[in-house]
Amino acid sequence: DLEEYYGTHSLATQGETGRPSGGISCYFKPTLAPIKVLQKTKHTITIQTNHLTVIASYYQPTLPIEVIIEELNDALTKAEDNPILLAGDFNCRTDIRYHKTELLQEFLQEEGFELINNPKLPTYIYHNGKSTIDLAFLNTRAKSITKTVQPNIIQSPYRKHLPIHIKLETKNATNTKPQHPRTRINRQLDIEKPTPQTQRYSK
Repeated sequence: DLEEYYGTHSLATQGETGRPSGGISCYFKPTLAPIKVLQKTKHTITIQTNHLTVIASYYQPTLPIEVIIEELNDALTKAEDNPILLAGDFNCRTDIRYHKTELLQEFLQEEGFELINNPKLPTYIYHNGKSTIDLAFLNTRAKSITKTVQPNIIQSPYRKHLPIHIKLETKNATNTKPQHPRTRINRQLDIEKPTPQTQRYSK
């Protein structure tokens, strides 16, 4: 967990051999509370905040597109009709023509989503090549949202996946900073597993 953030996790799984696979973490500032976990599976976490719903995903390269679409469809049925940010490692390349990606984008477009990061800008760089597999989608029903995307293309020997910075602004958003932990706040938080830091902000 990170100090002054609420964390929700879907843990990686260890197979009989090799390193652990999967794993998703989402962190939110207290200004986005109340935070509610709507669904958690091996491949997705669906979280509702006071401004938008976030669906974070990780899909292994060998996972069939039918399974990915089924999981996403299930997550979308759990989400309310709010601004929805869908982001994660889909292992579906957009920098080349890829049938799996075409099916994914066709499904999401039908659901009212558009890709908001540069489809040609690599998000995965390693000594054996580079590709664009980390994607972010925003539903077009969110008329009150403006968006800018700033990929951070800084190659580092210590990471393969590069961060993507996405800025979303809503009509109701505020820049209020978290209250000092000693301040008593009359606020109820709806989160899955409170941490000591979370309890500081709870009544």
